[in-house]
Amino acid sequence: MAITVNDKNLGHATAYGYAVGKGYTGTEEEFAELMASYATVAQSASESAGRAAQSAQTAVEAKDTAVSAKDASVEAKDDAVSAKTNAESSASSASQSATSASQSATTATTKANEASASASAASTSAQNASASASSASQAKTDAESAKNDAVAAKTSAEESATLAKQYAESIEVATIAETKSYLGI
Repeated sequence: MAITVNDKNLGHATAYGYAVGKGYTGTEEEFAELMASYATVAQSASESAGRAAQSAQTAVEAKDTAVSAKDASVEAKDDAVSAKTNAESSASSASQSATSASQSATTATTKANEASASASAASTSAQNASASASSASQAKTDAESAKNDAVAAKTSAEESATLAKQYAESIEVATIAETKSYLGI
């Protein structure tokens, strides 16, 4: 069943009658304005709470981004360590090949070519390790930046929540005082 204008007027009249019964001395129009201002205050408090919730969501998303960047940094570091180990292993193999070449004059040319190829592989591995280390350093920098962003977002969300709470409390205190004043309590 739909609420009609008469139903709204009846509700208003009932509330006004109750307030008068409790000692309210204002006019019915003043009472209507008072009730309208309460509705506006409640709407403002609700909107502030919504903004605080949005700020908190943003902070959570920034934290998730920071965690992902940290994971990428760890993976890049592991790749750099593996590349370094491979480079050291290749360099050791090249050294052994060079020693064998000097001990055997008949195979000196063959062994020298093998050592050269191993040294080239070691150089390529070392370059790859250097590139991986550079990537790890950049990922670390990105993770630190994301962490700083998350801290700033958290601080902002906390400040927004504190302000919204203070605003709601001040509105509630003012509303109670105003209601008591109007009702003569």
